[in-house]
Formats: sequence, C-alpha cells, structure tokens
Amino acid sequence: MKRFLLLLSLAIPAAGEEADLRRAAAEGRTALARACERDGLVEEAIREWQGVLREDPENKPALEALAAAKKPWVLTWGETEQARHKEHLARERAFTSDLAARWVASGDEQSRAGNRDGAWMAYQRALQVDPDCRAAHAGLGEVRIEGAWVSEEEASKHEKGLLEIKGEWLPAADVRKRRSTWDEAWEVDGPHFHVRSNRSLASAREVLARAEEAHAAFWREIMGVVDPPPVKKKMPVLDFASWEDLDDHVLLVHESEKTPSRSVPGFFSWSDGAVHLGPLPKGSALTRDDIVRHECVHQSISRAIPLKGWITTRAGFWAWEGLASYFESVETRNGKILAGNPDHIRLSLARQEFAA
Repeated sequence: MKRFLLLLSLAIPAAGEEADLRRAAAEGRTALARACERDGLVEEAIREWQGVLREDPENKPALEALAAAKKPWVLTWGETEQARHKEHLARERAFTSDLAARWVASGDEQSRAGNRDGAWMAYQRALQVDPDCRAAHAGLGEVRIEGAWVSEEEASKHEKGLLEIKGEWLPAADVRKRRSTWDEAWEVDGPHFHVRSNRSLASAREVLARAEEAHAAFWREIMGVVDPPPVKKKMPVLDFASWEDLDDHVLLVHESEKTPSRSVPGFFSWSDGAVHLGPLPKGSALTRDDIVRHECVHQSISRAIPLKGWITTRAGFWAWEGLASYFESVETRNGKILAGNPDHIRLSLARQEFAA
C-alpha cells in the first residue's frame, strides 16, 4: 500500500506538469503559426497548426485554420521568402529549445525522485520537440557517434574500433568487408523508406536523405499534403556497389526480368515496388542524387496513386516520367525543401528542347 501511495504521489505532479507543458507547447505553436500566416509561409503555418493539434486534438483555432488553409504548393520562392523562412526558423528554434529544456528539467526531477519511467517519457518528449537535444540524449544515456545517437555502451564499442553485425561486435575493418557483400549489406530506415546498401553506411544514409526529401516534395506539390505520416510498409531502395551485384540480384529475385543497360544507373521495379541503384556511368549529365530522387518519386507516385496495368501503354505516360524528372530538381535550403530550380540540368535541357 505504501508503495502504491508513493507511486501515486510521483505520478500526480508529473501528470500536472505534463498538462502545463502541453498547454505551453500548444500556445507557442499557435503564436508561430499566426506569424507564418502573416509572412505568407503557407507550408510552415500548416506544420505549426499540426503541431498544435498534436498537443491539443480539439483545439478549435487550429482545426479552423487547417480547414481554411491554402494548398502548400511552393509556386515562387525568392530571397524575400527565404529571409522570412529563416526568421521563422530562428523563432521556432528559440521556442523548441526552451520547451525541450523544460521537458528535460521534468525528466531530471523525476529521475531524482526514482520515477524512471516518467523520466524516460519526459526525455522522449524533449526529443520530439528537439531531436538533437543533447541534455535529453544524456538523460537517456546516449552519445553522438558518426551522426547518430547511440547508447554509451555502443559508443564505447565504437571507440575500441568495433562495429556490430548480426549481434556481434567485431573489428570495424572486418565488418565493413562483410557489409560490402550484398547478403550482409548496411540497412537504414526513415519514415517512408528502407535503404539497403553494400557501398557504405554513409552512402545508405545519403540515399535515404535524398529519398525522404523527394517524397516530401512530391506529397506537398502534387498531393497537397504537408508531412505525410510514417508508413508501416516502407518503400525499399536497393543500392548496389557494382553491376555484378545488381545482375546477381535481378537473376535471383526477378528471374524473367533483364538487367537494364549499363547506361541506366537506376530503375523502379513494378514487380516488387523497389528502387534499384547501380553505379553512375562516367560522364553522366545527372548526378547520383538526381537518380535517387527520380526513381524514388516513381515509388512515391505508385504508392499515392495506385495504377492498374502498364503505365507505359497509356497516352498520358509522359506525366509518369515528367514528374519524376521534375523532382530531380529537389533541393534543401536552410531546412526548406524546394523543387523546380530552372537551372537544374533536366529543366534547362527541357527548355532548350522545347524551344527547338
């Protein structure tokens, strides 16, 4: 009985403090959303109103604002818009830093009181607000290694020159050699994509970043959706270090399908819904990032707009390739994902060919 009363006494202040922090989060996001609306930042305003609803699902101003919001399409983006965007980022960083610090303080207090579960939840809430909050990661016993937050135990393994593979910690050189074979390739996950690569872990992460950016741009510009929710079944992206690795995969998995020409460094397969990436040919006008974005947008389209039959037989086939080509131009500027830069090679060539 005493133990129950102790737990209850720990939980009651924590619950009250959580309610206060959630209220403060909703109020702060509301202020940010209204500032974005004044500055004409449609996408940013929608994202902030969505943040309000995460804290307060019945928030009437947020529901009304989202119902009346314009489409988040980015039709023009000049220096004025970029300056306003940077000002918004500064305001948002100040807000999220303060809110994350308050969640960390709550976690620290609950940790001192012996409420480990409450502390863990508070630190997680801090990371939801600020994914790189060092104090929250420290509270969880995590440190940053090679761009990723890992446990202190895992960090100590890295410091000793060890890497993990199939539950074993082995010398890094041995692990990298094994990961260079397709059967034991590196694997990384994002909200929408699962990337497998036998090039390197860095390559897998780069591919994942480009895929997620292109996916976000497609959903905003074509579907009118800001921040599409995570999916249970992630889209596979296979990043092969050599044509021989890709040939072996096609023969084993696709049997009747032929490996594309060596001049085609990537393709989307309808049979398994996977993007396949091979080496970039020498002298290619397109970059590797362009190829990743092109093929992953094919994936995004196929998920967002289910098609029946072979798209190549349809009169509107140009749209299928045209959209993928257009979204090769995706770029990120101070956290803002943009598409349609007229100086991008594909769009520049399109202008020239259209004029001719």
